[in-house]
Amino acid sequence: MPIKDTLVNSAKEISKYLAVKTIFEKIFSRYDRPNYDITPGLINIERTNLKRIDLDFLANGYKLRGYYYPNSSNKLVIVCHGLRSGADDYIPFINYFINHGYECFSFNYKGTYESEGDKTFGLSESLIDLEAAIKYIKSNNNLKNKDIYLFGHSWGGFAVCSILNIYPDIKGVASVSGFNDAASLIVDKGVFYAGEVAALPKKYIDEYQKDIFGKYLKYTALNGINNTKAKILIAHGDFDLIIDFNNQSIISNVKKFINPNVKYYIGSSYNKGHDTILYSKEAIEYKKLVKKEMKKYFDSNELKEYIKTIDHYKYSEPNPDLFKMIIELFN
Repeated sequence: MPIKDTLVNSAKEISKYLAVKTIFEKIFSRYDRPNYDITPGLINIERTNLKRIDLDFLANGYKLRGYYYPNSSNKLVIVCHGLRSGADDYIPFINYFINHGYECFSFNYKGTYESEGDKTFGLSESLIDLEAAIKYIKSNNNLKNKDIYLFGHSWGGFAVCSILNIYPDIKGVASVSGFNDAASLIVDKGVFYAGEVAALPKKYIDEYQKDIFGKYLKYTALNGINNTKAKILIAHGDFDLIIDFNNQSIISNVKKFINPNVKYYIGSSYNKGHDTILYSKEAIEYKKLVKKEMKKYFDSNELKEYIKTIDHYKYSEPNPDLFKMIIELFN
């Protein structure tokens, strides 16, 4: 091939790679806190009686914000949030664990809330940051001797299972609405997840992910589950429009599990969705009512006054069947 053609082809290769990089940074942009004055739910620590301690730690040079919820227990649940959310969005479930005798540790991934980073990077980031959190806990004099349990939803649901490839000694894991393989999920879902990036050849997507995540791309939830004897609960709604129950989900690999300590919860009827699986029937109905009422307020001050009238506990009540199973599994 003539030198000129080689240079042209190289330029095209580079431009396609850079296109993937640009689109990734757009998709996985930074995510900051919502305005709680106009946002309902038990996602604001000031709406609770919970006590916590801020504990910062490093992940690949980025300072991440962690939150330790003490409860005089030797059992510590690490709570891992989903994409386009932060640690405090899971306060309703942290509150549940605290009320059932556990301590909790939650944290924000890179580019989220008080954690450093101008972007959230990609789907394998939750695994990388969870590894950093566990390393920190194992080095902290007040936390290192506690039994570690994991709870994660969606992005976090992937992390809490795939981390078992690295830390098989975890005592128990509850993964809700999680996906199995971060490396292939964007390609599998195409436009639904990635928009423009789906139009680019798979090899550029693979190359970019390999450059930013390296060895972590090989870790899947399935391999993690089969790498441990830990007790595990896999929960998924059978009408999940975000992570397909029959394809990308962890639960779709059920026939490949060799770990005998895996149990399952399948959300159906009122709680069959990606997020609704987390909440009680009463909470789901109340959310619908609140969201309908919120549409009536065009004036921000009036909306703020309406938010003050909301029962945030009722709005965020956890799914009793699911969380009862989690506690029984951990106990």
